[in-house]
Amino acid sequence: MQMNARSLLCAYVTLCCATLLASTIAFAQAPAGPNRPAGVPEDYVITPFGYFHPSCVRHLASGDNVLGDGLAIQHANGTVSDAAACEYPRYTAQGEMIISSSPTVPPTISHSWIVDGETTTGTSYGQINATWNVPSAPTASNGQTIYFFPGLEDFRLNQTILQPVLGWNADFSAAWGLASWNCCPSGTANESTALHVVQGDAIFGQVKSTCSVGTLTCSKWNVTSQDRTLNSTTTLSNTPNEGQTLDWAFGGALEVYNVAQCANYPPNDALTFSTTLYDNNFNIIGSPGWSLVNSAGGLTPQCNYGGQISAGQVTVVFGNGATLTPLTLDFGTSDINHPPVSRTVTLTNYTTGTITGVSVGGLSDTMNVSSTTCGSTLAAGASCSVTVTLTPGNAGGAETITQSLKAYDSASNSPQSTTVKAKITCSHGC
Repeated sequence: MQMNARSLLCAYVTLCCATLLASTIAFAQAPAGPNRPAGVPEDYVITPFGYFHPSCVRHLASGDNVLGDGLAIQHANGTVSDAAACEYPRYTAQGEMIISSSPTVPPTISHSWIVDGETTTGTSYGQINATWNVPSAPTASNGQTIYFFPGLEDFRLNQTILQPVLGWNADFSAAWGLASWNCCPSGTANESTALHVVQGDAIFGQVKSTCSVGTLTCSKWNVTSQDRTLNSTTTLSNTPNEGQTLDWAFGGALEVYNVAQCANYPPNDALTFSTTLYDNNFNIIGSPGWSLVNSAGGLTPQCNYGGQISAGQVTVVFGNGATLTPLTLDFGTSDINHPPVSRTVTLTNYTTGTITGVSVGGLSDTMNVSSTTCGSTLAAGASCSVTVTLTPGNAGGAETITQSLKAYDSASNSPQSTTVKAKITCSHGC
């Protein structure tokens, strides 16, 4: 079977994500489990690049650098230790074996790579930045692993992808984790120390060349994953490019394992990456030319997979319904004598049909729905807005208020909700 560049990427990408050390407790990647493809050994683990033997997933501490061909690691104190090459075969998400001594270009496309926004260039990229928020936990568990990430790769060689990765049930059991990845020097998947993150946290991911302006093929890169809400960062520093020219960019991607039902996805039904791409002169590319690629054809279950793209955003869509964004609307601190303040929430229909019976509510006099463009129906792919107004003078005094704005409709995940927060103070007494 002849393979195109995308086919090569996707099988490769299914080879690279997932473990951590938090505090003094070690966490491991999710096990391959009973739903693994035939031929994948029971003791293997899941990564964003497929199934690996546990000994071939290398977890790097802060300050560790992989040297040369991946057979040595330089530590933060300057010492160097040997790093054994992987002695076990690895498997794509479809269960195809890749022998360590065989070419690193992987075989056919893996359907675990669901949907992404991507673009290419005739030269190379120097940097990609992306921000997104941690979604809610899935409402049902079947041992699934979910990955969200941006990244950079070589369109022709497809030997590695550098990526900051948010994973569910990957680094932590039934929880979200964040780490930086590079696959596969010496056949290993290299991961930075993972961070435990939670719903609503603001995530920043960056892949950046360490070379000077104009370098076409930079040998060393920094991959940074940051939880800006917690002010925590985990980085792969000076990680090798495996001889690649990184001319393939992913503004945002969804990859999954062991999804048995649509409720295995976060109930938000979509995740938006705000992405900035730079050329190899470190100039911002104003119009990257993102293309939406949906690789979900023939998969079971079908969960309204798709997406939306613009110059600065890539949204990946999954699940069975509609969503309110943002997940959290925080008015911050207001004095009880301040005038009303308004903010906007967006309701988007990600189903393939019209949702009906649309209504919004759930707030009090202090934080109320002051206006909306949402009628009683919302067409497939359409959005409408809800204006929420905080009126500090209606508060009972100095207090912290947390309420839930809800959208009721015929979507299967109704009602959708956004948490609305405000802190009221009394500078002149209440």
